[in-house]
Amino acid sequence: MDLNVYRWKNRLLVVFSPSQDHSDYQSLIKEMQDQRNGLRERDVLVFEILEKGESRFGKTVLKKEAIDFLRQKISAGQEFIPRDPHGQGWRRKDPLAESESHGDFRGY
Repeated sequence: MDLNVYRWKNRLLVVFSPSQDHSDYQSLIKEMQDQRNGLRERDVLVFEILEKGESRFGKTVLKKEAIDFLRQKISAGQEFIPRDPHGQGWRRKDPLAESESHGDFRGY
């Protein structure tokens, strides 16, 4: 998977969730549906990475290799910790370096 093909064309949003049934995931999907025109205007493309169920990029089901690549590229996994005691959302322990993100991602 080559993320450079989206460079200067799209903004990539990578969503990690335990499953499609997770309440935070459901809230985010609803918000994105409500804001779909704004996302389209900004050329936002969404990767949905699920622990259980099919991970997708748009309507395309992602293969394990692509999922592993995205997890490694973004350092998702053990480095992510709950933002608060109730597990609302996720954040990285350390900021993502600009060189890791092609300069498009500025934090959380």
